[in-house]
Amino acid sequence: SGRELDLAATLTRQYLNSGHLSEASPAFRAHWLLGELLEMRGDHAAAEAEFSAAHALAKNYKPSAK
Repeated sequence: SGRELDLAATLTRQYLNSGHLSEASPAFRAHWLLGELLEMRGDHAAAEAEFSAAHALAKNYKPSAK
């Protein structure tokens, strides 16, 4: 919804750093989500780094178009 982007980014980073990743929420998907959040905040360089991390973990992942 575009609200609380900072909180969402913080929680996503905490999830990635927790060491308790699940198959239901894989790391590549969390990196992609974080990239989207950073992009919405205008941090395009950091967003691209997250998209690259997602791609490195799942080369065939193609998120659905919005």
